[in-house]
Amino acid sequence: GEHKAAVEILLQCHGGGLGKQAAVQAFLRNGDASEALRLLPKGFPVQEIMFKALKRNGNDAFMEALRSLPHGTRSLFPQSYQSYVFNCMATERLRRFGEKVVAGDLVLSGESEQSESKRARTAIQTRQGRVHVVSKAEVEAGKFTMQDVVLPMPGKNTAYPENEIRELYQGKLAEDGIDIEDPTKNMTAFSNSLVGSYRKINEVANNVVFSLANEDGEKNLHISFDLAKGCYATCVLRELMKVAV
Repeated sequence: GEHKAAVEILLQCHGGGLGKQAAVQAFLRNGDASEALRLLPKGFPVQEIMFKALKRNGNDAFMEALRSLPHGTRSLFPQSYQSYVFNCMATERLRRFGEKVVAGDLVLSGESEQSESKRARTAIQTRQGRVHVVSKAEVEAGKFTMQDVVLPMPGKNTAYPENEIRELYQGKLAEDGIDIEDPTKNMTAFSNSLVGSYRKINEVANNVVFSLANEDGEKNLHISFDLAKGCYATCVLRELMKVAV
């Protein structure tokens, strides 16, 4: 992977004043981690950890610099990429098929009425439950709704839809040098963080309560609701207001 480019990008992240910028620019210019550490002010732990790793292992030990980051920090980067890919694929899934279930979609379901032998061929067990591939017969019977359909967050042992959306995943990952069959192959520094999972395309807000109130001569809407983990209230408000939030 492009470990040097990743390190350089991370060194320049997280804001900072002139002191931090001087330290980073010194390293980018001279490749001297010791000099960068001397110039780096306190309060920039990501940069400090990576500079120390480079000083300890060599100024070109970029993979070691990435591996030196705490697991919680390091895992943020592949997770952000997974979310980015999911958002791209969810957009395409809705654009191509709309809000209807189609054959080849994935659902998290352990309640299929198929025989056990057939279920074994069409489902994969994950930490989130059984990933089931929707059949044409199940579409015609209306067995599932869009609230059941999930898309994968690329990672280890991830199942993909068995329709054209799989090809879209494959193409998107290939653009970024990632193999759909083994996403961790070119991501050595992040391989332990790239665990696959699934996320619903459509989520429903629960316990919705709203009221209109006159305040300072204007009518104001007060609204509250509950969302599943990983959902954003700003997206709900955007859909209600039809404006960017």
